[in-house]
Amino acid sequence: MQTNEESTSIAEVSRGNDVPIAAPCGQPAVQEMSVSHALRVQQNRCIHIIIMVLGGLNLGLGVWGFLGLDGWTILTGFAIGTPATLASVLYNPGGCCGEMPPPRQLKMAGILAAVAAAVCLVYALFSSMQLSSEVAWIHLDEFTCCPPGASEISDACEGESCISSDWDDGEISSCWAALTVNEPMTCEGDKVAIATGNTGREDDVAAAKSWWMGFTASALVMDTITALIAAFASYSTLKEAREVAQAESMVLHEPGR
Repeated sequence: MQTNEESTSIAEVSRGNDVPIAAPCGQPAVQEMSVSHALRVQQNRCIHIIIMVLGGLNLGLGVWGFLGLDGWTILTGFAIGTPATLASVLYNPGGCCGEMPPPRQLKMAGILAAVAAAVCLVYALFSSMQLSSEVAWIHLDEFTCCPPGASEISDACEGESCISSDWDDGEISSCWAALTVNEPMTCEGDKVAIATGNTGREDDVAAAKSWWMGFTASALVMDTITALIAAFASYSTLKEAREVAQAESMVLHEPGR
């Protein structure tokens, strides 16, 4: 019969909370694993705190996207923030939410961290593609509105009735658009927008280019760093889950248990 004094929770044993992994005498390899496992636990706690912070920042970005009705920001924030935050919550790095998690919960935390890493990698690739396109921003192209079905400029075309979606907030503008970013240029009614071949507004483009390149580069760096941290967290957490399962097995099969 196991007494209360002899009883030690498997969670405590497996997470190295000042309790060595139980092992029969003459098995130094198992005792060595106890030390390395305790170090891994401390390491993973620090990593998951970082993941929690990064996940929270991305969730905040998603909420900010809601306020600004920016679909891409909403998608980015929640796609990265949700799995990252859930992974850390399941890992419970501060030990504030009950006992330390069992192997199954640790495994789920590792999988979610891997999902966060994969999503970050995808967004990093998108950011790098966006950054390369922004480098090509030099000037705006002039358009004019022509009658329905027209394919070239004629006397019937007008010069001041285009609708620009990005540079003039959707208002009727002076028909300037950025072809390098495939900005949609539309006209009132059934008229079609045709490029005149003229270019201009280089100062406006330079200012926008500077801001967007800085923003995109920051997103690229943040996504890359988060992907690396989340990938390492996934690997280390899954390894800890295996060690915990092994520790539980040894405790359950210890003589007298």
